[in-house]
Amino acid sequence: MRACLTCLHWLRTKDAVVGMCRKRELPGECYRFQFEHCRYYEEGEARVPYREPEYAKRIRDYSNVNIEPEKEALIVELLKQGVMVKDIRERLHIGAQVMNAMSKKYRAEFEAGKALWRASQPDPLDAYAAEFKRLLDKGASFYKVQMVTGINRARVSAYVQRKGWKAAK
Repeated sequence: MRACLTCLHWLRTKDAVVGMCRKRELPGECYRFQFEHCRYYEEGEARVPYREPEYAKRIRDYSNVNIEPEKEALIVELLKQGVMVKDIRERLHIGAQVMNAMSKKYRAEFEAGKALWRASQPDPLDAYAAEFKRLLDKGASFYKVQMVTGINRARVSAYVQRKGWKAAK
């Protein structure tokens, strides 16, 4: 890390986040923050950065979001059907935070819909199925299939197992 915190010329002040650079020419420029970058940087001691003790990320809680009951019922129904959250937001003109709260509130419906959506999606490796089968019937290893198709052999192996095919030994 090339920041003032680890620079040879930087000295901490009472503030602990701010230090003084002994390499700077002008007095106004000598005060530097611990993570500033500088062209005068020289590797110095490894100092632990100062963190504000009360500093914490602000956590937003949208659990008390109120929307119309009809709209909420429609959201639950769409979540059950496996409609993507982005599509629900666009269709009903709902903000991301409200939709996030709804999907957390109705977690079971959201998970059921997600499982439905995943089941309806085609396997992207189906396009390569004929090539996989042809190579494996010839006695090719998963590594050979990877070299020919460019698909990772672990994915090929998992696909073959899902299909119930037998690979040549």
